[in-house]
Amino acid sequence: MQGSYSDLGSLDSGPNNYDQKTYGVHAAGRLGNLPVEINVGISKFNADASGPGYASDDPLDLDGTGFSIGAKYQVWRNEDGTGMASIGLGYDKNLYDNLYAYIVASKAFTNRHIVGHLGLRYDHYKINGVSSSQPSVFVGAEVPLDKKGRLALVGELQSKNAADTGENDSFGGQMPYSLSLRMASENGFSASVGIQRQGALSKFLDDSSGLFFQLGKSF
Repeated sequence: MQGSYSDLGSLDSGPNNYDQKTYGVHAAGRLGNLPVEINVGISKFNADASGPGYASDDPLDLDGTGFSIGAKYQVWRNEDGTGMASIGLGYDKNLYDNLYAYIVASKAFTNRHIVGHLGLRYDHYKINGVSSSQPSVFVGAEVPLDKKGRLALVGELQSKNAADTGENDSFGGQMPYSLSLRMASENGFSASVGIQRQGALSKFLDDSSGLFFQLGKSF
């Protein structure tokens, strides 16, 4: 189980101000002994605008509560468990109507159990009637900061996940990324705090990076 908060960015254009935030609760679990993980969630998208340049406080019609659902299947794992590969797909109604699919390989390195990730991803977004389809490449790493792995630095960098379109050149954006500190306890509680950029619409926003926070419990 996990609760989360994300600041997706803001726009400050003289007397006009605009910002986006999301709040959500998600759950994930395996299907028995199968190498399949299912995740479901519900989240609230909050878009606030003020100033004479906006006819409403939600000019992109993004406000609302929506669901998400996804599945991940582990297609390969080596004998010592230090390497694996998975495929996944899902849909997030509340994050720009996002339909996605990916394949990712992970490998643990050195006796400190540093884990690296490399993958391919496809994202389809639809914002205010305008859609975008874009493949991307992403890399990531989890670096333990103590011997027991209770503290870890987690980062990820992705190529552009949303394309500019002829209908709306501000749809696309800069490269998504995230960098966070993750804390985990022996009784299954975990928390992460960091900064991230989602990618889509980041050209539209003056500041497309924002803080995020996650609090979880494993059972």
